[in-house]
Amino acid sequence: MVTGTSPLATVLMPIHDGEAFVAGAIESILGQTFRDFEFLIIDDGSTDKSIEIIANYDDPRIRLVRNEERLRLIRTLNRGLELARGKYVARMDADDVSLPERLERQVAFMEANPAVGACGTWAVTIGDVDGAVWRYPEGAEGIRCRLLFDSAISHPTVCMRRDAFARHRLQFDEAYPHAEDYELWSRASEAFPLANLASVLLRYRTHAGSVSRQHHDGQEATVKRIHRERLSRLGLTPTEEELFIHRWVSAGGPAGEILPLSDTGSWLEKLLHANEAHERYPRPDFEQLLGRFWLAAAYRNLAAGRPALTRFIGSPLARCVDWKNRARLVGHAAKRAVRRRSGRVGPQG
Repeated sequence: MVTGTSPLATVLMPIHDGEAFVAGAIESILGQTFRDFEFLIIDDGSTDKSIEIIANYDDPRIRLVRNEERLRLIRTLNRGLELARGKYVARMDADDVSLPERLERQVAFMEANPAVGACGTWAVTIGDVDGAVWRYPEGAEGIRCRLLFDSAISHPTVCMRRDAFARHRLQFDEAYPHAEDYELWSRASEAFPLANLASVLLRYRTHAGSVSRQHHDGQEATVKRIHRERLSRLGLTPTEEELFIHRWVSAGGPAGEILPLSDTGSWLEKLLHANEAHERYPRPDFEQLLGRFWLAAAYRNLAAGRPALTRFIGSPLARCVDWKNRARLVGHAAKRAVRRRSGRVGPQG
């Protein structure tokens, strides 16, 4: 149970017109195996039955705060960080579901690893898209490298060390709407180690009202800005085409377009050489990540019926791919060539 005014953890959940799913979110937190927390719910001007639903739960851990005026998400989150009383602040969204052991696992990890400033988990989707598992790198170095490309921590899974964020004056920045978490983790990764638990501990709901659906264009514009800023720290000033390639690589090919391997290779090689010159990211982890992107791009080009093996092998990126995966790619390309010559595979795969 909550101990006086200083619970070990604060679960922070903003809500605005969330009546459709908030009951499930609340019950998933109240049903946690870990008990020493306050459940700070901040209502940001709901006009539906959200408050009525929340009021139905008679649990002393629930602490409902109502904004006097509509602050919207980023300012509400920062208000929550200021109001939180726990040593740790665990995020929760009003349309998601936390698995019962989530808080217990994350708090135990943070207690055992005092240098870590924030810890996320893997997640599985529910709703419109059901059953997709979102996996993230576990260690701090892998997370730092991945943050050059996209958010390496799922925001609604995160558990933050409150004093570490306060000490470094780290809050969500209103200048980065709809990707404020990505930008914050990028800055935080330079202040202290971040981590992820390699376990699915949250069910993430996909639906028409989600931020990524409603504000897709704005979110992409903010991500592009973050990419520019992060790449500038590698001494790079990317063109619009290079930014598109960078996003295409990180998102696994938005809009279903298959980029020529030469274009992808030129950009990834530029990243490789820039990091060799500036040593901003740990080379083993960074090169392993570039190798994964390079291998995936080669497979996509082969699937589209494009020659790829010679360009793949001839690139310095090939050394970033372990020999087993290089051998598999060669074998895959050879089989496709035999099938094509026998007429069993068309030019597009």
